[in-house]
This record gives sequence, structure tokens and C-alpha cells, in this order.
Amino acid sequence: PAGKGVPPPPPPPPTKSGAKASSTGTHPKTGTELVRSPLVGALYRSVVLKRKEGKVDPAQEGADPQTQTAKKRFGAQANMDTDRLVNELMKRSSHLKKVHEDKLKHLDRIEYIAKWVTLARMEDMRDAGVLGRWVEEGLQVLVDESAVLRLCPGWPEKRVDALREANSHHTLLTSLVRAFTTTAVTIEEEEKGLEASVSAAQSVLQSAEQKLNRLAQTRDKEERRYREVGIPFDWSLISKVKRVAAVLGAVILDQVLSELKKKNLSDPSITSSPSIVSAVEFMFRAYQFAGGFSNDSLKKMSLLQQIISDTRPS
Repeated sequence: PAGKGVPPPPPPPPTKSGAKASSTGTHPKTGTELVRSPLVGALYRSVVLKRKEGKVDPAQEGADPQTQTAKKRFGAQANMDTDRLVNELMKRSSHLKKVHEDKLKHLDRIEYIAKWVTLARMEDMRDAGVLGRWVEEGLQVLVDESAVLRLCPGWPEKRVDALREANSHHTLLTSLVRAFTTTAVTIEEEEKGLEASVSAAQSVLQSAEQKLNRLAQTRDKEERRYREVGIPFDWSLISKVKRVAAVLGAVILDQVLSELKKKNLSDPSITSSPSIVSAVEFMFRAYQFAGGFSNDSLKKMSLLQQIISDTRPS
């Protein structure tokens, strides 16, 4: 029994995967095989680097000035008088009393959750998500979760922490897939100008680069950690993120070709306009991030390179 006035523990999580996979949103071209080609680098050099000759590459400049060391304040704490110190100690004593009371009040619930977390066998991240949400719901009644659980011997802290981390990473990766896909579809459907499209695409790509770089730094450690506690993390989601990035690169490429068809290509400045240069720079970054482009995209890149060569004076 959970005790008088205490809500009963939540029901145990399902032992089988019953829920359907949550849709991350996909683009029709997402499944296309990616291929590497020197053509992309050549196009980047001929359009972007040529324009930037003599200019400082922002990527090679010094660190962002916003990373300057923040000012630290210790004076208020150092000057705490006796009365404030006594009040603080009394507050802490009151808090510790509540923690111990909470432990006694919810011990049945905590042991019940601990049992299911320990015994749960997850087949995929859908199961991990169900279990994670169930654990969070069960522990939300605690006044100070970490303090209460420290008083409970047998609490599977290692597995619960890994479960939370895995679900957080899974949510991160699926959100990146949705962001790339949504941006690609929006650009295609709303027919924005090239400058606006490239700006939206760059924002998504930059965010993905930063987040995947951080994840890559701890991947080996997290992979071992998840394996040790039986969490079936789907690392293939990283490849899916890269595939949809390549799709977004292809969408920008199509828009560049479409824009050039409307222009007077006898004017050599057309292919070196800021919007075209930014688009080619984005395509190169997307190509590097994804690890390749589809064969169809590479054929279109070849066509774009030919157009640029034909419009420039010999």
C-alpha cells in the first residue's frame, strides 16, 4: 500500500512496444544515397573563394567577443551577517526534515518505480520514451527528487540517469530531422526569394552542426553507457539528420538554377551576386556536413558550374 492520502504508484510500463513510431517528418528525397564528388569543392572555390579573395574568413577570426569572461560576484556571500547565516541554517534544517518525511511518505512508490526500472527490457527508443515518461510522472510528487532518492538504497540511479540522457539525445536528433525537413518543404511550397531561403537554411544547418559536434565529443562514452544499462539508443538517427541536410542542400540548388533561368546570363555579374554566392557557400557546407550529395544533385551541380563558366569572360 502507498499509504493514506498518498496517490498510488503509476501503472507499470508496457512490456512490449505497442505505440507507433512518432513521425519525425520526412522529405521524399531523404532515402537517396549520398555520393562524394570533387565537383562540389571546385564549384565552391570558383564562386565563393574567388569572391572572398583578400578578405578575412569569418571562420578564422578570433573567438566571439561574447565569450569574454563574465564578472564574478562574491561580495554578497562573503559579507553575510550572523542573522542571515542562522536563518539559512534553519531553512536548510526545515528542508532536510521535509526530505526525510517525503522519503517515508513515498517509499512504497519509489521502490515500485525502482523495481520496474530495473526489470524493464526495452526493444527500441519508443520503449525508452514510454519508460522515461512513466518515471518522470511517478517522481513528480517528491519535494526534492535528488535529495529524497539519495536516501533510498537500491535506487537504480545509473540506469535512470542514462535513460533520461538517451531520451534527451533522441529528442534532439528527431527535432533536427524535423527542422531540416520542415525548412525544405517550406522553401519549396512558399517560393521565398533565394536570399530568404538561404538564410533560413543556414540557420538550421548551423544549429545542427553545433549540436552534432557536441554529441560527437561524448558519443563513445554514451554508447558504452547505454549498452551497459540496456538502452537501445538509435544512433542511425545521426545518418538520417545528414541525409535530410543533403535534401535541404538540393532544394537550395534547385532554387539557384530556377533563379538563373529568369536572369540575363549575358551579364557576368549575375553569377557572382551575393545571393548566388551565399547559396553556393551553403550548398558546400551542407555537402560537407552530410558527407555527400545524391547523384541527381551532383548532375545539377555540374550544370550550375557550366552556367557559371559560360557567363564569365574568358
